[in-house]
Amino acid sequence: MDNEIKRYIPRKVIFDFSNISFMDSAGIGMVLGRYKLAKMLDGNLEIKNVNKAMKKIFDMSGVSRIINISEEEGNERVV
Repeated sequence: MDNEIKRYIPRKVIFDFSNISFMDSAGIGMVLGRYKLAKMLDGNLEIKNVNKAMKKIFDMSGVSRIINISEEEGNERVV
């Protein structure tokens, strides 16, 4: 993932959580690491399609305070 972000330097990295039903601290760390990388390259990271359990985890961990979390699907290009 890091290689693709560094290769294409996208303005926005989007994580689609529509098929994710479980996440632990390692997953939160992965998301935060990609957020920092995107910011370092002058981009942004967004999370879409989270279920209620994932939203609660993002809220409790503080991730939702720094990363935009959306429930609607987008039409962005997937690379």
